[in-house]
Amino acid sequence: MQKIWKIEKRKLSDLKVLKGNPRKISDINREQLKQDLELGKFKPFIIDAKNTILAGNQTYKVMLELIENPVRKDRNGDEVPVKIDYDMSTKFDCSVPQFKLSASERKKIVILDNKHRGEDDLDKLMSDYANQLEDLEYGSLLPEKLDYDEMMEGMPEFNNENKEAVKSLIVNFDSEKDLEEFAKLIDQKITFKTRSVWFPENKPVKANVYD
Repeated sequence: MQKIWKIEKRKLSDLKVLKGNPRKISDINREQLKQDLELGKFKPFIIDAKNTILAGNQTYKVMLELIENPVRKDRNGDEVPVKIDYDMSTKFDCSVPQFKLSASERKKIVILDNKHRGEDDLDKLMSDYANQLEDLEYGSLLPEKLDYDEMMEGMPEFNNENKEAVKSLIVNFDSEKDLEEFAKLIDQKITFKTRSVWFPENKPVKANVYD
């Protein structure tokens, strides 16, 4: 039987966190993920027929954090506001299997979840996913041994552009007035806490979000 995956829309409130997820995220990566979400940099969730998230649990949790408190910490540990344009009723793209997933297939997908910002909880992996690790030749925990193409066959393609600056430079100001004039010139808000800006302004991008 051909295993087909389709992109379907789900409300954030309809999604469920995977119990016993062998994935965790550090405080630093959590703050970086918040910045990624502000820019719309994330992939569709991979879910099962019951809307349980198999891939994207850390993204989902951080989304909920931002709805509750839309701030993140910068490199200095100071809180800065995060602009989000979604709530629990917003619909997001999810990759959904059009066939019945076996328990083993579910666990393999969880293991193969790309490490965008999260990392493996080795204790949970070795205790709850031992058989799947062996099937995937994952015993040494070296990602290059995994056959991603075979496991993800049939899933919709997703390209996420990684925008990098062509040129960065330091601009110095003699006075606060000069700073204000420069901000007006580029039509952006600049304060003494601003560490960098994009020109033209790099506004948050909606990524697979639907009303």
